[in-house]
Amino acid sequence: MFSIELIFTFILIGLVVGGLVGFLGVGGGAVMTPLLILMGLPPSVAVGTDLLYAFVTKTFGVCAYHHRYHIDWSIVKYFCLGSLSMAVLCLVLFYFYDNAGRLDSFIESALCIILFICAAIFFVGSFINPKKTKQLKKLKNAGYIRYRRPLLFIAGMFLGFLITTTSVGSGSIGIVILLLLLPGYAFANIVGIDLAQALPIIFVASLGHMFLGHVDYGVVACLLTGSIPGVLLASRLHNRVPDRWPKLILSLFLFGLASSLVIL
Repeated sequence: MFSIELIFTFILIGLVVGGLVGFLGVGGGAVMTPLLILMGLPPSVAVGTDLLYAFVTKTFGVCAYHHRYHIDWSIVKYFCLGSLSMAVLCLVLFYFYDNAGRLDSFIESALCIILFICAAIFFVGSFINPKKTKQLKKLKNAGYIRYRRPLLFIAGMFLGFLITTTSVGSGSIGIVILLLLLPGYAFANIVGIDLAQALPIIFVASLGHMFLGHVDYGVVACLLTGSIPGVLLASRLHNRVPDRWPKLILSLFLFGLASSLVIL
C-alpha cells in the first residue's frame, strides 16, 4: 500500500508529464521512466509501468488523429512489421536475461544513452521554426512509398527495440525519423503516423512486461489520474506560449535526469 504522500507524488508526476505531452506532443516516455526510477521503482518495472500508462493515453491520441484523417495506414503497416517483430524478440530475450539478474542494469544504461539523445533533439528543435513544415502537403506517390519500404521496416525495428527496452522512442525520436523518411508529409500527418505505429508496439511490449511482472498497477492508476487533466490544461495553453522555451527547458531537464541516473 502507498502512503498518501506517495500517491500525491505519483499524481503530480502524471500531471507534469501529461502537461508536457499536451503542450509539445512528445516527451512522455523520456520523462516518465527516469522519474519512476528516481522514485525507487526498479528500471524494468518503471519501463513496464510507463508502457501500460502510455498505451492508455496514446489510444485516445490515435483515435483523435484517425478521426481527422491524419494517419496514413499504408506507412504504419511497414513500420509495424519491423517494430512488432523486434518487440517480440526483445521480450523473449528479456525473459532469459532477467533470470541472470542483469536486465535492470542493461535497461538503465540504455535509458541514459537515449535520454542524452532526446535532450539533444529537443535542444536543437527549440531553435527550429515549426511553421516551415505546416504548409507541406501530403504526398500520394505510391512509387515514393515503395522505394522507402525497406527503410521504414528498418526504422520500425529500431523503434521497436527502443520502446520495448526503455519505453522511450515514440514521439521525439520517432518523429525525427519520420521527418527524415517522409519529407513531403505535413507535420500533423507525421505526428499521427508516429502515434499509430507506436500503439501496437506499446500494446505488445506492455503485455510482455505484464507477463514478466514488470507493471505496478497502483502507480499506473495514479499517473493516469494526474495526466488526463494535465493534457487538457496544457492543450489550452498551446497557442499562448512559444514552443521554444518549453523545448529548451525540457532538453535541460532530460539532461539532468540522465546525469542523475548516471550518478546513481
